[in-house]
Amino acid sequence: MDEKRAIGSANAQAILLRALLDHSTEAVITANREGVIRLWSRGAEHLLGAGEAQALGRPLLTLAAPAGREPLCDALDRLRRGEGVQALEVELLAQDGGAFSARVTLVPLEDGSEELGTLALLARRDTVQERLEEQLRETERRYRNQIELAADAIVVLQQGRFVYANCAALGLYGADSLEQLQQVTVLDLVHPDERAEVRDRYWHLIEGVANPLRECRLLRLDGQVVPVETSSVVINYQGETSIQVIARDISARKRVETERERLVQELALQRAQFEAVLRQMPVAVVIAEGPTGRIVYHNEASEVIFRSSFPRVEKVGDYLQWEVTTMDGRRLAAEEFPMVRALLHGERVIGEELKFVRGDGSHAVVSINAAPISDPGGEARSAVVVYTDITEKLAAEEALRQSEERLDLALSGADMGWCSMELATRRGLWSQQHFVLLGYPDPGPGSAPASIAQWQDLIDPKDLPRVRQALETARTGRSLFRSEHRVRRAGNGSTIWVCVLGRFNYDREGEATHFIGIIFDVTERKMAEEKIGESELRHRLLFETSSQGIIYHDADNRVITANPALLRMIGKSEAELVGKTVGEFGLKLEREDGSPFPESDIPCAISLRTLKEVRQVVLRMYREETGDYRWFSINAVPLFHPGEPRPYQVYATVEDITSSKQAEAALRASEAKFRWLFESNLIAIFFWKADGTVTDANDAYCELLGYSSQECHEGLLNWLEVTPEDHLSRDFAALEEIRTRGLCRPYEKEFLNRGDGHRVPVLCTGALMVGQESDGIGLVIDLTDLKRAEQALKDEVAEKQRAVDELHRQQQMMIRQARFAALGEMIGNIAHQWRQPLNTLALLIQELPWHYDHDQFSREYLGSCVTRSMQVINHMSKTIDGFRNFFEPDKEEVDFQVAAVLAQSVSIVEAALAELKVVIEVHPDPDLYLHGCPNEFSQVILNILMNAKDAFLERRPPDPRIVIRLFREKGRAVVTIADNAGGIATEIMDRIFDPYFTTKGPDRGTGIGLFMSKTIVEKNMHGALSATNTETGAEFRIEV
Repeated sequence: MDEKRAIGSANAQAILLRALLDHSTEAVITANREGVIRLWSRGAEHLLGAGEAQALGRPLLTLAAPAGREPLCDALDRLRRGEGVQALEVELLAQDGGAFSARVTLVPLEDGSEELGTLALLARRDTVQERLEEQLRETERRYRNQIELAADAIVVLQQGRFVYANCAALGLYGADSLEQLQQVTVLDLVHPDERAEVRDRYWHLIEGVANPLRECRLLRLDGQVVPVETSSVVINYQGETSIQVIARDISARKRVETERERLVQELALQRAQFEAVLRQMPVAVVIAEGPTGRIVYHNEASEVIFRSSFPRVEKVGDYLQWEVTTMDGRRLAAEEFPMVRALLHGERVIGEELKFVRGDGSHAVVSINAAPISDPGGEARSAVVVYTDITEKLAAEEALRQSEERLDLALSGADMGWCSMELATRRGLWSQQHFVLLGYPDPGPGSAPASIAQWQDLIDPKDLPRVRQALETARTGRSLFRSEHRVRRAGNGSTIWVCVLGRFNYDREGEATHFIGIIFDVTERKMAEEKIGESELRHRLLFETSSQGIIYHDADNRVITANPALLRMIGKSEAELVGKTVGEFGLKLEREDGSPFPESDIPCAISLRTLKEVRQVVLRMYREETGDYRWFSINAVPLFHPGEPRPYQVYATVEDITSSKQAEAALRASEAKFRWLFESNLIAIFFWKADGTVTDANDAYCELLGYSSQECHEGLLNWLEVTPEDHLSRDFAALEEIRTRGLCRPYEKEFLNRGDGHRVPVLCTGALMVGQESDGIGLVIDLTDLKRAEQALKDEVAEKQRAVDELHRQQQMMIRQARFAALGEMIGNIAHQWRQPLNTLALLIQELPWHYDHDQFSREYLGSCVTRSMQVINHMSKTIDGFRNFFEPDKEEVDFQVAAVLAQSVSIVEAALAELKVVIEVHPDPDLYLHGCPNEFSQVILNILMNAKDAFLERRPPDPRIVIRLFREKGRAVVTIADNAGGIATEIMDRIFDPYFTTKGPDRGTGIGLFMSKTIVEKNMHGALSATNTETGAEFRIEV
């Protein structure tokens, strides 16, 4: 460790001296113990007029004028005797021989090397001493203000402890003052998972190893975790080697990570495409001899880039064969070509970009490097030009530039606002973010004038007294001002929480004159603080309910506590574990190879012994109660008290990975199955690259395309070349889906068989290999037989459709036949309906002569006869209308009242039934409605009633009766029509609804009435029609 610190100290001195040499306005000179000059700064060159080459190696005393050599020699002797820093005034001698008075400081360099020297001399002219000191103080003051105003947190560390912190750093750590930070070490405020790494990086810095920009997690004093981005450098602070750390809170940046990741992925894709182009297109090299310009050599890549055979070029004028222009479109003259400029003028051309027209007519951009090849005398004899095709590169750079602009815009929202205010005028400057944060209009980049009132007027009235008190306390106590309070934003009046940190500057009389501070949004943190209590409860709940085992050991490796999940895993109670070591649990633990697992190798024991985290130690435990093994993965983390070298506890997590182990075994079995599937050739399988190259394939794939197995295995096949042009778009769409989702949906395409050139219809799918960006696997199924079967199926479906159409035509014909049959029935019903009215009219007509002969014919009697005759005629007319409506086809389906249609149907056959002395009982439900064609429904009722009439006519029961009921049952409309005509014979019950089935004989029935009724109810109205026998007759039931 001492050796490392010594090396680090030497490196620190080297860095310090180099910084002084490069930037100090004073003369800085180092010399070895003998007084020989080893280093010479620019300030020394300016002061003494001699360059570094002239000064190095000279004795230090030669810099003094004769009168000044003795005091300089005495000071060097005192320095060698260890008397410390020597300051004196001495006359120095300039290069031109002039002497001048200067203030000289001799400083010993501890552990100085031979290269740097063991002492340093700092000198400046005495006449400008006060001015230089004032400039130094002003520079230091400006630097201090910049550090204090910096939006990023800046701290200085010595031996791992804070010696300086700016306002932003105090805010980042949640401290009110530097003294509060100095009560802990920097490692105390680093997340436990990253402390070891930060400790190593700290010592690497001390040893001179540069640390790049990195991200880590800090712990605020209140325990909150803050992600930051840090950079560190070794500096000399107050005479001590120190570490300066700059940290930026990147919490806000995490909110835009999703968009950034998308942009990065897009950029990565573009870069990958660009790099692929570069790999496939090497640079072109062309050599010409002077002074003629004749081209004597060009490589094959030249013809690739120019896309034509290289023409013969004998002289400079022949270069005009190529149409070359500048990037703004101006065509080059022959003498302006880079090759000609290198030949004739010895000019070196680096990275010049030009446009040209290729041999195929396309335009391209190349980056050109040209250099003359000179002979020993320095005369250019020939020249070489290297062309790099950057056409694709320029397009990618433009996309990269746009992506970076969008990313910078997104990250700019994470900045803090700062202010610098004069207390006398109560005015000053705010940064752009300060205005935006408080809801004021964006003033644009940089800063803009503002007033204190613009901030205080927005503070919530409930918080304003507290903020003013904090300001007064900070001003009078010369302490850091810190306030978290609510403000109502100027733009929309919304309330946010802000944190303001700042300091007052004071004049010589001790009066506060200036305030500098920073402001940032802490709304999310305040909301998080309100939920800290809930978080602690959730932490305990997580411990109790976590499916992962958790156990704590003390410094002696004995159990403190364990959660229920771990107790379930090992089948023990907490009382059986507390106070014991793992070896005392009585568990049978084994390594993966089956050997016993010693207690000393348990992760908790290792973590206590090595003071380091132990990750993913795998072991297995035999459970006697079940007779099987359980696999566990264990992590252990030592926990330290601040400043303590030894851990006070070890925190361990135990994860049951039995299922993972079983999955690994299943994976191995799956790989074996896949190999079997690949070699069985049940389906075609091939492996491919993004450019279409087939890297491997099974025999089924090779046979499908007419290639040999060797050609497929050796990468000689490209699936793009065996795909018809009209199917390539499907492949490209599938590739794009694979790039986006990792796999593509199955799609149909065709391959060209190389053997006979026929097209092979196939079903394809593909996916990227795990962890690969351009390598994938494809599966292909030959659809030739399926396509043939599909065509046969289409032909069969077409034939069946023709049969269905014919059946529909026959059904329509049957419906018409049924209507014609019903028409004959209805004519008989009309005759029955009109018989009584005609008898009445006949009687009225016969009465007329009798009344006339008996002198009873009067005006009143004539009017009475006419009235009664018209009533009879109107009744007959309505009867005709009812029959006409029955036979009129419905135009469309409507909602109709079932009772009304039922009454109309009964009225049509009522006369015919009355002749047979049939009593009709109707029990309607007037509130029942159906949706459909009312005439079709009426035809069903009439068919059933006419069948009942025929049964009565045939069997002549003594008391003929028909009972019709209409009701609702289980949400459906139900109509039952029951008669007492003796019922339906059992042997024909299953056939009564068949078409053309009848028991009446050909002269009385067609056999399609009940068939059409069932068709109307069940197909048109989506209901059911059934028939059953009762004790006295038959009952038909309609449900819709």
